[in-house]
Amino acid sequence: PFAAYLTGLTHLPVSVASIISASEVVFGALIGYAIFGEQMQGWQPVGAALVVGGVILLATKGDRQIADI
Repeated sequence: PFAAYLTGLTHLPVSVASIISASEVVFGALIGYAIFGEQMQGWQPVGAALVVGGVILLATKGDRQIADI
């Protein structure tokens, strides 16, 4: 499965691949909660919220071109 994941990432634009890679940890935590009853503790929910916020920010503001220096 991991080899298929890496192969799939090579066929995507870098912007999409970075969003998928960043959200992988959050989805793993959500699956752990839904299937295995895992609980987030301490700062983990804050970290998950920051990752989700970053992914949303990348998805909505990532279309801008960076000026050449």
